[in-house]
Amino acid sequence: MLDQLCGHFDHVVSLLMDRATLDAHAANWGSAEKPLRMDLHRLTHEESALYDDLRNNCFRAGLRLEQEAIGFHWLAHCLQHPDGTTASDSGILPRDHKKTTFSLWQ
Repeated sequence: MLDQLCGHFDHVVSLLMDRATLDAHAANWGSAEKPLRMDLHRLTHEESALYDDLRNNCFRAGLRLEQEAIGFHWLAHCLQHPDGTTASDSGILPRDHKKTTFSLWQ
């Protein structure tokens, strides 16, 4: 989706689509039934590197992290600190971040 969005709006900046977010939520990783394997040409270098690791199963086969599984405190910190300082760098992860989730549909 990000690659398609960047095709329409060239100034799009991704949020929560980075290795730090993926690593911080390892307890919430799921599996994709049909993982995407195609080349995506509109991603940044960092996004492409992570995407390549995912599609090459460097972490595990079919790894997927659903947006609903990303901790709300993590999201709030990322919105407040667009400079890239991660929530784990700041020690802001809640004690039980696995149960603190956020959904865009709520």
